[in-house]
Amino acid sequence: MEKPCQQHIKESSQQLRHNGLKVTFARLGLLDIMKHAKKPLSVKGIAQRLEPADIDIVTLYRNVE
Repeated sequence: MEKPCQQHIKESSQQLRHNGLKVTFARLGLLDIMKHAKKPLSVKGIAQRLEPADIDIVTLYRNVE
């Protein structure tokens, strides 16, 4: 997975903390993918953009929810 966009890291970190969630590289990457998406994405589509070692599919489903 590419490093999340620097422009969104601070904003995403604040959003995660505000909602009582830990700031992790995988969550920042997930939010970055969603912010740059030009069309709706499926969880499988998101998983393809993330490297398998970065986030487990079950964790991805939980975070998308």
